[in-house]
Amino acid sequence: MGVVILALQLWAAVTIVRVVWGAWALILACISTLLSAVLLLGRVLQLLWLPPHASVYAGPGTWWDVCWRLLTLRPLFALFARGTFMRAYALIVVPVLGVWVVGITALLAGADLLKPLVKSLPLVSFVALCVMSVALADDSVRRLLLPGRVCMAALRGSAAAWMGLAGWMGTCANLDGTLVTFNEVADLFIMMALWSGVAVFGSAGGTLLWHIGGWGPEAGAAGSEPAERLAFAGYGTAALLAAAGCVSALTGDSIVLPLLKVLVRALDAVLRVRPALEAAARAARWLAAQPALGAGIAKVQSVDQIVTRYLAQAWDHAWGAARSVGNVVTSGARFFRQHAWPAVHRSWTAVRRSMLEPLGKAARAVATASVRAGVCTARATHHYMVKPAITAAWCLTLMALRLAVRISRLLLRLHRLLLLPVLRAVGDAVRRFLAPLLWPAGAVAGTWWFGRQAVLQGAPLPFGAAAVVGCVVVCLMAGKSMRKTRWPALSRLGGQLESAAALVYLHFDLGLGRLVRWLAKELYCVLWNSFFAALATGRWVLALVTGPVTALLLAMGTVTFWGIDLAVRIAKPCIKALRVAARPVWRNPALSLLLSTGLLVVLYVAHQAGLPAAAWRSLVAAAWALCSRAYRRLGWALTPMLRLLRLVLGRAAALLGLSADASAAALVRSSSALASWGTQATVDVSSLFASRDFATVFLGLHMLHALILRYWAKDVLRAQGGSLAERGLVAAAAGDEAIKHVVSFVARSTAKVALGPMYVTAAAAFLAGSGGGGVGGVASRLAGLTAPVLWVLYLAALWVEGVRRVELSYGTAQSSEFATALRSLRERRRNPSTGTPPPPQQQQHQQRLAPSPPATAAQPALAPQPAPATAPPPQRPIDPAAERLLLDLRSQPAPKHVFPSDTCSVCFDALGPEAASPDALLAALRRQGACSSSCAEGALLVLRCGHVFHQDCVLLWLQRNPRCPCCREPAIGRARHSNMLF
Repeated sequence: MGVVILALQLWAAVTIVRVVWGAWALILACISTLLSAVLLLGRVLQLLWLPPHASVYAGPGTWWDVCWRLLTLRPLFALFARGTFMRAYALIVVPVLGVWVVGITALLAGADLLKPLVKSLPLVSFVALCVMSVALADDSVRRLLLPGRVCMAALRGSAAAWMGLAGWMGTCANLDGTLVTFNEVADLFIMMALWSGVAVFGSAGGTLLWHIGGWGPEAGAAGSEPAERLAFAGYGTAALLAAAGCVSALTGDSIVLPLLKVLVRALDAVLRVRPALEAAARAARWLAAQPALGAGIAKVQSVDQIVTRYLAQAWDHAWGAARSVGNVVTSGARFFRQHAWPAVHRSWTAVRRSMLEPLGKAARAVATASVRAGVCTARATHHYMVKPAITAAWCLTLMALRLAVRISRLLLRLHRLLLLPVLRAVGDAVRRFLAPLLWPAGAVAGTWWFGRQAVLQGAPLPFGAAAVVGCVVVCLMAGKSMRKTRWPALSRLGGQLESAAALVYLHFDLGLGRLVRWLAKELYCVLWNSFFAALATGRWVLALVTGPVTALLLAMGTVTFWGIDLAVRIAKPCIKALRVAARPVWRNPALSLLLSTGLLVVLYVAHQAGLPAAAWRSLVAAAWALCSRAYRRLGWALTPMLRLLRLVLGRAAALLGLSADASAAALVRSSSALASWGTQATVDVSSLFASRDFATVFLGLHMLHALILRYWAKDVLRAQGGSLAERGLVAAAAGDEAIKHVVSFVARSTAKVALGPMYVTAAAAFLAGSGGGGVGGVASRLAGLTAPVLWVLYLAALWVEGVRRVELSYGTAQSSEFATALRSLRERRRNPSTGTPPPPQQQQHQQRLAPSPPATAAQPALAPQPAPATAPPPQRPIDPAAERLLLDLRSQPAPKHVFPSDTCSVCFDALGPEAASPDALLAALRRQGACSSSCAEGALLVLRCGHVFHQDCVLLWLQRNPRCPCCREPAIGRARHSNMLF
């Protein structure tokens, strides 16, 4: 093979590669066009909805519009339009309408008119269906067919035909009483479906094929025109084939197969693939049969051999010349190395030894002498100048450090003796007096600002929801404050308010907890099963593809089921409430109709006369007048004191050499500056609460905490009420009792998370002053910097504290022992005869530990009872650990207030009438100097937090957990409520 043939073969290979690459590009372009055509379903539907040269109906309303308005209750909704009487008083009008419906139905049922109406209801419904079918057919003709929208007209006409058929069959069955068989109805419906398919698919396919060339894309988007035409042609052909299939099913003859054959032949005729392949094959055979082709190939081979021989000779000559040049260069290099280089080396050695080395030795000697002189000079300078200066400086530094240490010790002593007591007193005053007022005031202000923004911006989300959450938090704070009062009635009312607010707070999760738990469980199961299936079979790609798809399908199904379940949960109490409300109306329909109608008439007359607005204005005016009167009376009471204070200040200023006018002017300036600072701070804080992001974070935090409390803390607290074998009403009651305090704590602390940046903003605006110019900018920057840091740190501390309040310190085995011991305690208390008498040493311990009964009659609940004739019931012996715990409990300070309680929160048995009188119990405890007392049910023990329990029960609890069962406060040791935040 020669050079020419090799070049021809390379050219042929490159050409083949280019042709194949172009063919693949063409195939990919065709596939892309085909996929684009398949995905252009939106354009197809748009063409079917509104074809070119068609118009939109703009005439008068049809009968179907009237029917549709009646079906969708548009006239009823129009009564509640904006600004109408119905909308203004919808909370009263809607129940009145419900009373009318129930009352009229009850009257019809009482007059035996409801049964004929119910019997005639199917006939009326089927007749109405027929009328609606006629109205829908008229609407499809006038609104769609006449303007040129044929496909949509066929679709709506098919719906009208179906409605008419169902209405006609129902009307005939109700009038004649004859019923057709199931097979006849099925055949009729199948025939109707086939005719509808012929009409819809035929009109759709005809519309698409008719408008292939008339509905092109706009200018600049011509690249998508072939795909659109292919989509219209493909979908139109498919629609015509579907219509043909429906026609073949109607006629009984299969015409789809002949149509497919005709389509294949048409494609073959258009593409011309088979004739082109046959022509190429014939051309190849003809070329192979020609003798001139063989002669030409032989000549090309001879020319290729000659050219190859000449090229080889030229290559040999060029290679010989290159070898000659290389030999010459090699000889020159050998001559230089053998003759020239030794002479150059001898000359350089002579110059170096005779000239360069003496010069170097002289320079080295000069440098050595100069260095020795400089070293001597530096040593002398360091010894006589630098060293004395450093020694003096070090001495001065030591003296200064000693003086600073003495001054710091003096300052530390002053701090311990003077400043630290003052700071402790101020901190105690702030924690005791300012904090209980600061946080509720901030919560009320935040709720007010959230509600104001919800009204001004008309945004129930997030401002209205944040205001509702703030209101619940205010109720929790108020309930806790009322619960800690010394009046029993107010304390019980506060406990009920706190329990109701905690129950409302727990439902702020909106039912999302179950959804999150279900989704997490199903996602974990799917991923785990996919991993093990892939590990067992080795098909990782299949697992990676099917796992997410299965998880997505399960998530969709779970969300759907959760929505249905949530709707059912909401509907059940609503239906029950509606039934309860409808029962009295059903029993007294005439009176209910009369009263509801009279109420509506009176309300309408009052609305027209403007009485509600006048009543509201009069109420506001009365409140304003009351406040003004109280302010005036306060001014009258404080005027003499203010005059005396002004006189004293004026005399003091005169004694100090200051004029009264200057002092008064300075006081006025200070008060005005203080008022402007307070106004500026209030404006900045209200602008902070006007932020949607702030309200969203506030609402989101509370929803997240409600979610965690409801689906984690409540289950944990219920599990702590009993063992696995005793989880029942006792465990549920324990969880419900303990969750109230935990929810109150978390909700109040979460509200304080938002109040932190508010107070920082107020302090920034207050300190910047009113004349600073950039007060709002300074306050907003400080709030923006401090809010995230405060939220993160405070939330971390909050949840550390919350987990400590929820989780207990014993495991499952100890919890089972606790449940067993608690069960034995309850049985021994209910059946005292089954117990065993304690040993003599234990009786001596009990006599020593038992408190003496009160001697006065001021507390009848704690008065000693006369000893019965029978022997006292035996008591459970107290072990040494319980005895030491009891002594530690009695060494704690007496509580300031005892919370009234009917039952023990550990065993849920009655405490007796002694615990219902907290004042008498507290007086007895303070008089005896101990935290225990006796009652009919057994010995009582009051912890330092103020909660009352049975002595045996709380000792059994505290041996496993050192915290109160109700509020989770430590019973022994240092209290954790040492700061004002928690």
